[in-house]
Amino acid sequence: MEKDKAGRKMASRGFIFSLDSFIALSLILVSIYSLFVMVSVPKTFYNSHMQAYDIARDSLNSLGNLDYASAADPDYGNKGFSYLERIGINKYYGTSTNPLNSANIAKTALDPIIPLQYGYKIEVYDIQHSPPQWVTIYDTANDTSTQHNRNYRKLSATAQALAAGYRDAPKPGSFVGCGTVQSDFICAANPGIVFEEGDVFVSVIRLTVYI
Repeated sequence: MEKDKAGRKMASRGFIFSLDSFIALSLILVSIYSLFVMVSVPKTFYNSHMQAYDIARDSLNSLGNLDYASAADPDYGNKGFSYLERIGINKYYGTSTNPLNSANIAKTALDPIIPLQYGYKIEVYDIQHSPPQWVTIYDTANDTSTQHNRNYRKLSATAQALAAGYRDAPKPGSFVGCGTVQSDFICAANPGIVFEEGDVFVSVIRLTVYI
């Protein structure tokens, strides 16, 4: 009888020990899984953010290297500007009256470059505003005609570039002669060199891509 009681007691203890071990193992597995999630999620987010930044940076570089040419833009369409410079000119000197305004120029150049899963926004820093501020030129979130039409939900990345140059190039000096010689060898005109310095533009352009 006593042996039977002792056996039941030992079995009970074994069950309790087994239950404790199971609970401890479950807690260890939950802890390991939580640690894995904490470590892996930021790394995944970081990789996605770096990918978005690379897209923004490379797209701006493409705008700076892509030649802008347009028969619909007689003022600037054949002067050897890049797309980046053309957008900078519009903001620095005011929006052009031709149909290829800054928004259309940006969309024409960027839509084929940026992957379809991303939306994007291009801005120009307005130094003439008081105080200076970023002005949105084009945002796909507001354009239902583009395949990039989407709102920011998860992450975004930004890159900036400087657009600078001459809107109208400087012209070399031309000599103005003496003109008709009057009496006592006095010139009728003031001789000298006429030099046209040209018009300079400087713009900072920012591109944000987002998903």
